[in-house]
Amino acid sequence: MQLIDWVARNEVSLSELAEHLGKSFYTVRSYVYGHRKVPLEVGVKIGEYTNGEVTQKDLDGKHREFSCKAEKIGIVRINGGKCSPPIASIYSSSGESEKANFLELIKTVVMNDNNATLDSANE
Repeated sequence: MQLIDWVARNEVSLSELAEHLGKSFYTVRSYVYGHRKVPLEVGVKIGEYTNGEVTQKDLDGKHREFSCKAEKIGIVRINGGKCSPPIASIYSSSGESEKANFLELIKTVVMNDNNATLDSANE
């Protein structure tokens, strides 16, 4: 069972769950939505708290599901073997116009302006 479904069905607040796990509200919210991988020791506590209804397999599956949707592609400069911060990045699930802007930015960076940024491509 998904943790988000268990929380809703049992009317448990994320604050209550966070307190039980000894984690911040925001960390637990990230676990619930799959934005953050749940460490094994926390997964064990969640399993105990939910009487085995939510397993580590469920938690890992939710994280994997989110990770697949949130695949991000980026471009960085490599200077002397070190990578600079990303010049631009985009989610694979972004819309066609955002993808077109991303590709146009890459073209601008490679062909012309070494100082181009993602913000300038979106103007």
